[in-house]
Amino acid sequence: MLRMISMRELRNTPGRFWKTLKGDRMVALAVNGVPRAIVVSIPDGDLEAAVKLVTRVRAQEALDAARRISAERGTDRMTLDEINAEISAVRRTLRSGGEER
Repeated sequence: MLRMISMRELRNTPGRFWKTLKGDRMVALAVNGVPRAIVVSIPDGDLEAAVKLVTRVRAQEALDAARRISAERGTDRMTLDEINAEISAVRRTLRSGGEER
């Protein structure tokens, strides 16, 4: 379970926060009891690797959301011909500068 620390506790006892982060490697920060952020320790101080990892996770979340929306709308079952027709229609609209659809 992820340890949650309030912003007040962080402000008043930062040493406890750092000790918890060192042991658990992740701490959730809460404002008024609601989690607002996750602080993750960075192994070997490699900030660039940590940022890349977070970016990959966010991209994967966006892809999962797009797939879920596609399944809800039924567009995940479109044929290649239907997809190409949709692309052509949008391109025609963009070239004409209006809303034909």
